[in-house]
Amino acid sequence: MSTSAITITIYTKSLFCFRREFNFRSVHRLTSMQQPKKYSSSVKIIDSFPHPTAYKYNEELWHQQHGASFVVINCKSSDIEYPEHWTPLSIKCAFGGKEYYHFKNYSLAVTDETFLILNEGTTYRSSINSENITESFSLNFTKENIDQVSSCHQYETVQLLDEPFEFKTKPIRFVEKLYYRDERLARFIYRLRNMVNEKNHPDQSYIEILYEVLGLMVSFNEEINKDIHLIAAKKRSTKEELYKRLHIARDFIDSCYHEEISLDNLSKICFLNPYHLLREFKKNFKTTPHQYLINRRSREAEKLLLNSDKTISEIAQSLRFCDLSSFSKSFKKYSGSSPQNFRSR
Repeated sequence: MSTSAITITIYTKSLFCFRREFNFRSVHRLTSMQQPKKYSSSVKIIDSFPHPTAYKYNEELWHQQHGASFVVINCKSSDIEYPEHWTPLSIKCAFGGKEYYHFKNYSLAVTDETFLILNEGTTYRSSINSENITESFSLNFTKENIDQVSSCHQYETVQLLDEPFEFKTKPIRFVEKLYYRDERLARFIYRLRNMVNEKNHPDQSYIEILYEVLGLMVSFNEEINKDIHLIAAKKRSTKEELYKRLHIARDFIDSCYHEEISLDNLSKICFLNPYHLLREFKKNFKTTPHQYLINRRSREAEKLLLNSDKTISEIAQSLRFCDLSSFSKSFKKYSGSSPQNFRSR
């Protein structure tokens, strides 16, 4: 037998052994996998508010009524209030007005420009009290949903292949704060709203978009963790707590700018002494709490000047400016023009 023939024979045998070994490993991997766990593939749509006192929602009642389903709440009202109740992991949106979420020491308002993320187990009161009909829109997820998404962010690909249905990830606790409108998320939210209104879509259409939303929420959380790392403190837990309290202060201003807000009562809301709050707020947001409040009121004044029939004096009064002169001065500093010139554009 020639040398070339021997080489071909050896190569052929080696290739056969490799293919046999590869097939054995692949079959072993597939047969040794755990069987898929049963996960919900259903979606529940709630399109009318239940009576505020009909149920006292807690974890047990929620699971009793909704099981492991995705729950989409899309309801409208101008005047409704709910007592304290439990929530699963959820993202809260509102359109056409404001919906307030009330916690122990403070309240946050969700509008067309913001959304709120709440973790499973958080309790709160909620209310809508508006001249206009406000659309309350929230997406509610289960623990299984977040486990599936977080595993894809925490596991290596080989582990996802070997154990696609085994979730041993660290539980994700989202930062509960107001998030400002994000075009990536808005695209999915508006698609879901349209689908709910059309009422002729299969569950799988909703589920794919809901998973996209949940994936974005995890990405937002990863971005926030980078911001937390920049907080000037030694311990990670201290960084997280300071970040949380500073955002309570800022979010409260964004939500309740029409109320009387002082450094003293703001410090009680976020549980930081006044000087510490002032120093850290300025360090992290590049402005003082008071100046942030004035700018927030001026931003709201822009909307009212363009979209309402209120007089300039009425706008100044409703936004708690001391007087018309103070309002005009602050507004011009913020927008570059006087209220009169801004309205006449």
